[in-house]
Amino acid sequence: MAKSIAVIATNKNEDIELIAPIDIWRRAGFKVTTYSIADSLNLELAHGTKFIADEMFDIDKIKKSTAVYFPGGEGFKDYFKYDNGSEFVEMIKNEFINNDDKYIISMCAAPMYLAKVDLIKGRNYTCYPGFEKEFPETYKNENVISHENLITGKGPGAVFELAFKVIEEIISEEESNELAEAMIYKKTEKESK
Repeated sequence: MAKSIAVIATNKNEDIELIAPIDIWRRAGFKVTTYSIADSLNLELAHGTKFIADEMFDIDKIKKSTAVYFPGGEGFKDYFKYDNGSEFVEMIKNEFINNDDKYIISMCAAPMYLAKVDLIKGRNYTCYPGFEKEFPETYKNENVISHENLITGKGPGAVFELAFKVIEEIISEEESNELAEAMIYKKTEKESK
């Protein structure tokens, strides 16, 4: 069965944080499905890019995924319609948090949503500078952090590093390195460790 990633998409997501990982993950063989939490499949991203999500939000389909990804940008505020105790947050806690075969991926401002609804659970994370002030205990000032089954990225400049780290964690380091080379992406020394 193919590994799959559910992408939670909304208006004002950071363009590159939504689009680039989808492309990279599909090249790696993931089945990637975008789920709109807006009122429509038709979205307008932070810098005006028009984007059409694959499907409307569907908890039952999302919980079958290998990973769930929360891109950042101003749109991260829309995630808060699913607050602590909501069916969606409870599903993430039950299906993803303590399941070594499933992953939670987030970047930029979106890790703050995860922290506020108790989805970080003491794991190390990174986020866009300044957003860590509310949850400084496990914040690490790095471009990408992978801790247990939580993978977070700092912001738009770390999008490629995040995407390849996801491939490394879920598939293999070899697959991640081969795809990076094929895409003419040079991993830093730190990424190659």
